[in-house]
Amino acid sequence: MPDSPIPLLFQPITLRGVTARNRIVVSPMCQYASQDGGRKGSVCEPWEGYRSLTPADAARGRVAWQTVSASALAANAQAATPRELDRDEIRAMVACWREAALRTLDADYDIIEVHAAHSYLIHQFLSPLANRRTDAYGGDSTRHT
Repeated sequence: MPDSPIPLLFQPITLRGVTARNRIVVSPMCQYASQDGGRKGSVCEPWEGYRSLTPADAARGRVAWQTVSASALAANAQAATPRELDRDEIRAMVACWREAALRTLDADYDIIEVHAAHSYLIHQFLSPLANRRTDAYGGDSTRHT
C-alpha cells in the first residue's frame, strides 16, 4: 500500500493517455425513472415489476408518456409499443447528442461515457432485436443509397 496520505480513490489514474484527477465516476442512470424515454420507459420501478404506468398511477402524479425507439416493437408482451422515430427526429436526436458532447468539452471534461447497452435509445439502433428498420438507420446498409 502506498505511503500517500490521500486515499487511492482520490488519486489520479491514467487510462490510454488521459489522466483523471481521481477515480470517482458516475455509472449510467436508470432510464425507467426518466421522462420521455427510450422503448422500455413509461413503466414503474423494478420493484414494481416494470409494469406499464396506468391511469391509477397518473392519479398519483406518475403520468405515462409515449415511448420512442428505432422501430415500433414492444420490449416484451406487457410493454407498450413505442413510436418509431422518423428520419428528421433521428437527425435531431443525433444533433442533441453532438451538442451534449460539445458541452462536455466546454466544461473541460476529458472523459465521457456513451452507454450504448441495456436498451438505451442508441442501443436500440444497434440491436437487431429493437431495430427492424429498412432505411439507412437499420437493416443492411448496403441496400440503401
